[in-house]
Amino acid sequence: TALKAVDGVQESTVDIDKKITTVKFLLAKADLSEIETAITKAGYSANDKKADPAAYEKLDECCKVE
Repeated sequence: TALKAVDGVQESTVDIDKKITTVKFLLAKADLSEIETAITKAGYSANDKKADPAAYEKLDECCKVE
């Protein structure tokens, strides 16, 4: 849901079992840093960037990683 607000994101898919998201985006409209920031603000880690702790605590248990 957080990625829908990022201009240039065309598609994102989530593998719930592996807890991985794949994002397709237009480089001319969005950059990787902007996408990573949207993900971390939603409570998830993105590549080497850690999740926002307050947002992470609000996630359902199924969405948290060890």
